[in-house]
Amino acid sequence: MILPKGWWIACLAEELKSRPLRVVLHDIPIVFFRNSMGKANAVLDRCAHRNAPLSAGHLEKDVITCPYHGWKFDGQGRCVAIPHALISDNQFQIPAYTVKEEQGYLWITSSSKEARFQFPNLSGHQRIDYHFFVNGTWDQVIENQLDMLHTSVLHDGWFRTKQGSQTITAEVRPKKDSMEVEYFGEKRPSGLFSKILSPTSGELKHIDRLFLPSVTQVEYEIGSFHLLITTFVSKETEYRSRCFTRAFYRLWIPRWVIYPFFMLGIKTILRQDQQLLEKQSETLKTFKRRHFVSTPLDFYQRFIQENILMHQLPTHSPLKNETYQFKI
Repeated sequence: MILPKGWWIACLAEELKSRPLRVVLHDIPIVFFRNSMGKANAVLDRCAHRNAPLSAGHLEKDVITCPYHGWKFDGQGRCVAIPHALISDNQFQIPAYTVKEEQGYLWITSSSKEARFQFPNLSGHQRIDYHFFVNGTWDQVIENQLDMLHTSVLHDGWFRTKQGSQTITAEVRPKKDSMEVEYFGEKRPSGLFSKILSPTSGELKHIDRLFLPSVTQVEYEIGSFHLLITTFVSKETEYRSRCFTRAFYRLWIPRWVIYPFFMLGIKTILRQDQQLLEKQSETLKTFKRRHFVSTPLDFYQRFIQENILMHQLPTHSPLKNETYQFKI
């Protein structure tokens, strides 16, 4: 079973200890295990014999042992031993994957030709790493993180408010393997979170970015305040994704003063998004298929359809910059 093109974050590196670890990625159950040297391996979580889950088995030096009949497989997916067989030579094999451990994560691919995404590293900033699950469809989780318009409704009072009346301009810049939208003309938002993070008035610098295969990035800057949030969204199943986030921020007051409130704001906004996306998923399940309509202000929808969901649309999106105005 082959993963979609590219390198995917499967889990935090620290999650894989001395026991097998089952991870579902793009609806594929995969078992990770470390060999005697600590190197991470990944194979399909299915024994070749009777398809028992290898993740329920145990490790013996460099191999993982099936809990059912004791068949043993190495990190390349080769069956290296069948306990009851008189002849040890066999050709049985299960799919194996290439694994790299870096940046604090376990990355996995079926084809290692592409480069792994490199999270930014900003000097002079505080860094926070966190991860979370969302019971929502993969594409809607991605779009939600980049959708500016919902922030004044779903997150009313935290960052923006429903009473906003600013007219701002968005410049949409699609590229071959990424897309960004930069917003111009927005004064500091009136939500409580915005006022505390940046008491300075003035125009807000705001750029959202989407990188293939599924990385979102949100950047805000005003006065001495700077925030850059980068999230790798890994699909587990049709209605569940896991997000791995690395955030950098620079504030006008010491970390120990603002950190508790900063995390409260982040967690509140995440919880609101998670709850809404879960409700949306229940609606999608009820009606069996999507009945979406979109406007030109749904900036990322077409790029996601073409480049992440790999849908064949009637016409291909041109790679040209476009400008839109709207009220927020």
